[in-house]
Amino acid sequence: GFETDWRTNRVVGVNWEYDRPRTEYFVSPWGDIQAQLENLYPDSIIEIQGTDYDLNRFIIYREAGGVAGVYYLLDRQAGTLEIIANRRPQIPDEWVAEVQAVEYVTRDNRTLLAYLTLPPNTDGQDLPLVVMPHGGPQARDYYGFDDWAQIIASRGYAVIQPQFRGSDGFGLDFVRLGHGEWGRAMQADLIDAVEYLVGEQIVDENRVCIFLVSP
Repeated sequence: GFETDWRTNRVVGVNWEYDRPRTEYFVSPWGDIQAQLENLYPDSIIEIQGTDYDLNRFIIYREAGGVAGVYYLLDRQAGTLEIIANRRPQIPDEWVAEVQAVEYVTRDNRTLLAYLTLPPNTDGQDLPLVVMPHGGPQARDYYGFDDWAQIIASRGYAVIQPQFRGSDGFGLDFVRLGHGEWGRAMQADLIDAVEYLVGEQIVDENRVCIFLVSP
């Protein structure tokens, strides 16, 4: 997608997503602000959502990296960054589970992306696991605060969301790899994700279940 200057409708940046949302601005001050906040919060999604006409005050949204969603007011002249609202005010930061974008290799030597959510206050080893594949199947999961993954992780489970072949957002050829493979190679991709986590000693192979969120 494109980011535009609302005053002139000029394109000032682009955004895309593989493992997590990315935004690259071509001009200042957007580019400087994005880079500074990404350095300050390297595990978070940073979105510039609005500005005043003079490009002095900016509305910033931050999610993941230890927060459930926070809106800030950035005042460039005053040099301040102040919280103005929480998207999920009932969830304190210490309850937010860590989300990692991981890659694993399938039995037919394809590298796939998955999102791993780990329960707070654990050592990240020998955990019970919930496999949570997306629907579709031509759909995908996204990096950030996933309500179901966070709820399950808060109960002490690791959660894996594999982006199995046929998932959207990785090119048409990747979508076509899933054609005719429902219950076959697509299912093998889920099993291979579990085996990857077992091999990394993150999960206990005897405590694994699967959970599908129905729309």
